[in-house]
Amino acid sequence: MKIIFSGIRFQNVSDILDEVKDVVTLHKKYPDIVAGYDLSGNEAYFRPLHYYSDALMFPSQQDPSYRLPYFLHAGETNWQGTETGYNIVDALLLNATRVGHAYALSKHPHLMKLYKERDIPIEVQPLSNQVLRLISDFRNHPMVSLIADNFSIVISCDDRTTMDSAPLSHDFYIVFTAMSSDKADITLLKQLALNSIRFSTLNDSQKERAQRLWQTKWDKFINEVIQRR
Repeated sequence: MKIIFSGIRFQNVSDILDEVKDVVTLHKKYPDIVAGYDLSGNEAYFRPLHYYSDALMFPSQQDPSYRLPYFLHAGETNWQGTETGYNIVDALLLNATRVGHAYALSKHPHLMKLYKERDIPIEVQPLSNQVLRLISDFRNHPMVSLIADNFSIVISCDDRTTMDSAPLSHDFYIVFTAMSSDKADITLLKQLALNSIRFSTLNDSQKERAQRLWQTKWDKFINEVIQRR
């Protein structure tokens, strides 16, 4: 089990700083359990990432500098030129390990280039995007072009208990049937599954073991499909 601690965007800077300090301490003591830190909450109604920049930069300003992984919810908006949209800039500047949603990324071509160059994984939650009315037709989802352009995409689910959705299954289904090319095949699902391991919070040896286990199950699945033909 891995834990990503999460603050909420309506908290004071001092409260977030205290949380970051606590998570740094826990991350040092329990690196195999404590994965990092996030800031959750509605970006449009609460405070932007730059409001908490001093608190979030605390680990990197220590002597010696400390790398606390950030898994930042950023850019979950249709609007352009807003603080919510620019959260994806601050996530990049804060050296985020993964970025959640990044729905606004396609409106910033130069930023897209930087995300791809730095291989920053983007967590895509299409079902959540539709339930929250960011998108009505999945074929027009901004991540369609990023998937086609080989960005590092991982599929995730958001608030699945309130949406009554299956963990990941429904989101994978949407991505494959509505957000990818008509010519896409099972190799897309394979790559998305491998991305889930590659960009997980597992350490290197755990990732190798997980990938071997996954490959064994994948090969078995492919053989079963072939035998049914």
